[in-house]
Amino acid sequence: MFSKKVSYVTVFALLVLLVPGLAFAITPVGAPVDSSNIYGISNNDEQVGNTHGTEKLYVASAVSDADGFEVAFNDFGSSKQSSKEASPLTNIGNEEYEVSEGEGFSDPLEGWNRAMFAVNDKLYFWFMKPVAQTYGAIVPEPFRMSFSNFFYNAFTPVRLVNALLQGKFKKAGEEIASFGINSTVGILGLGDIAGSNFGIAPSEEDFGQTLGRYGIGNGCYLVLPFFGPSSARDTIGFIADSMMNPITWAFHDDHKLQYSVNMGRYVNKYSLKIGEYENFKSTSVEPYTALKNAYYQYRKEMVNK
Repeated sequence: MFSKKVSYVTVFALLVLLVPGLAFAITPVGAPVDSSNIYGISNNDEQVGNTHGTEKLYVASAVSDADGFEVAFNDFGSSKQSSKEASPLTNIGNEEYEVSEGEGFSDPLEGWNRAMFAVNDKLYFWFMKPVAQTYGAIVPEPFRMSFSNFFYNAFTPVRLVNALLQGKFKKAGEEIASFGINSTVGILGLGDIAGSNFGIAPSEEDFGQTLGRYGIGNGCYLVLPFFGPSSARDTIGFIADSMMNPITWAFHDDHKLQYSVNMGRYVNKYSLKIGEYENFKSTSVEPYTALKNAYYQYRKEMVNK
């Protein structure tokens, strides 16, 4: 009789083996990709190859997708490179991301934040980017986009709960409809049929936004190791959303497998967004400040929309 642990490994292995074939079958039906967001991730996850997405991978320190390492992987949102989420890094330098005097984060932990920005930057260039590039060279892009769609669909509970808490009932209904369509016609969410065929718009709801809607301020700016740019409020939101994370439920008694699945998810996501962080750094006079301002404006827009 197989142990529960062996069963999990078997199921995951089958998924990895079967998904490429299924992805190939459904790719023509649609999962438009918009590589505009790696550095803006949302707890929900995967805006990477799908029209939905909220996993924000902000390249915070240099590696952030809630995501300055985003470059450091930040899971404050979702990052489906698909069009689901606009990255704060994408529009750096645009007037819309300029922070006027009196606005922005307080930064009492600037020493720590700059140090973590540097750490995340190195993590991105020395580890995450080479791994993601190697993975991308082995796995065809249509398959990677379908993996991204799968994870985005799986994170529906996080977005749904936050949409309800924010009183966005129409958006909550769209989440339910999208999940039903993509889980069936889209074959377990591998295809974004709801977005490509039914025009259901992407969603990026997370608990940090929910707190903001209830009038709770950002608090101080905070760069998290590996996860990148954040704030006191968004860090609390990230922790809350993590408790609703389906991966946490599925592998709650096997942390090693849980971490492996999450890391695979991040590698897949980054493989679809290589180049965004590099472009951001090359066009920023002071990357640390530019990223902080971009993240502030990005979160402000998310809370107000």
